[in-house]
Amino acid sequence: MVGEAITYSLRGVDEKEEFLLNSMIERIARRLDRPVMCGPIESAHIIFFDGPTPERHKPSSRLVRLIRNGDAQRALGTVRIPPHVTELQSVFSDFLGEKSHAQTDCSLVKRLAGSIYDLCKLRGDPHALVDGAGRGLILYPGERQFSWSGQEEDMPIADFFRPRGLLDFNLRPLADGAPSEIGARRGIEPVLWHMGLAHAQCGLLSWVSADNILKLRVWPYLATQGPRASTRLATLLRAQPRSVTALVATADVPEQDVIAFVNAALLCGFLAGETRSDARVAPSPPIAQEDMAMPVRAAAFSGVFGAIRNALRMRT
Repeated sequence: MVGEAITYSLRGVDEKEEFLLNSMIERIARRLDRPVMCGPIESAHIIFFDGPTPERHKPSSRLVRLIRNGDAQRALGTVRIPPHVTELQSVFSDFLGEKSHAQTDCSLVKRLAGSIYDLCKLRGDPHALVDGAGRGLILYPGERQFSWSGQEEDMPIADFFRPRGLLDFNLRPLADGAPSEIGARRGIEPVLWHMGLAHAQCGLLSWVSADNILKLRVWPYLATQGPRASTRLATLLRAQPRSVTALVATADVPEQDVIAFVNAALLCGFLAGETRSDARVAPSPPIAQEDMAMPVRAAAFSGVFGAIRNALRMRT
């Protein structure tokens, strides 16, 4: 299946060099499983440039410097002019490899977040969450608590999820050789909050979409721990349930910050999400039984007969 097109942009090249690069990249594109096209720098995945380093409009854009000195040794992130087809091909192959690796990483991240969310929701057994350096947390989902394992009790929770976010973590039952507990137990919400923030690099949690309606259940007291716009986003949701798409448009906040806040608040239970089909109008209150049984009153009549009819509630 053909995936998203790879867009590249050229900066600081003359017409001859531009023609040469476009021709060679067109040939390379035939060997790739993704279409390749030249486009504006704002949307480019790969930017070939000579001269001052251009601004990256997309954080994931890859900069490739063009070297005009044919005798210069090619370094990582550079291509010589005139280029060799293998050098250009390696740029695109490496980019595709990084994208594939990132997708694999995000799959692991989403699975980990989903497992911990399910443990807390189902009040599961204690588990250990250990990173690649051997640092660990002990989670008590049934009590919604956690404690530090090892000598990291004073470490900020945010630092526990750096530098690689949720990668290299191992979640296992406490009985399976987990490190012994040392720290005092605390509420689990700070762990879930920073897990949600770290998950933002991989988008929304797997069970939420940008069109789900989000309702604020409890004020997020951890909003001061990031992102900066958390208090503003929570205020908007307290005023009216909204989707992620609507939050981005209304709050004038970067989408990445909105996603980070939504992930964190959902994991903690501060937010509840529902699909648009579930967000139905509340049904009208049922008619009281006595109102259903009450006969229709006769219209008011004048005189003695009217008084008798009304008093006896006779039907018209």
